[in-house]
Amino acid sequence: MNDPIIQGIKLSRWYGVVMGLNNIDFQIHPGITGLVGPNGAGKSTLIQIITGQLQPSSGSLKVFGENPWNQPSVLRRIGYCPERESLPEHLKPMDWLSGLGQISGIPRTAFPELGIRLLKRVKPGEAHWKKRRGQYSK
Repeated sequence: MNDPIIQGIKLSRWYGVVMGLNNIDFQIHPGITGLVGPNGAGKSTLIQIITGQLQPSSGSLKVFGENPWNQPSVLRRIGYCPERESLPEHLKPMDWLSGLGQISGIPRTAFPELGIRLLKRVKPGEAHWKKRRGQYSK
C-alpha cells in the first residue's frame, strides 16, 4: 500500500478540561475523501489540526511527511472547505484576503500590496475595499 499522506500518533487535543481528541493513532492514504463519526467525536478538531489551524495538545501529526503547524509548504498543498461560513461580519476585504493568504502560506509581509492587486481585479475603487463583509451580497 502507498505511504500515508496524513499520519497521527497519540494525537490529543484538550480545550481546558474538555477533551477534543484523546490519544488517537491513524493513517490516511491517498484516495480517502471523508471523515465520518457522531457529533462530538472530534472530526472538526482533527480537520483543524490537519489544516494547521490548531496545534495538538500532545502527540504528533505529519501531513505529506511534515508537521502542518505554520508550514507554508504543507498548507499550499491542502484544500479546505469549512462546513459553515465562519468569517465575521465585520471583516473588510483586505482582512479576509490576508487571512486566506496566511492559511495558504503567503507571508503576512506580502500584504497589503498583494491584497490591493487582487482587489483591483475584482472591484474597482477603494470605496468597495472599506465595506465590511456583511455589506456585500452573498
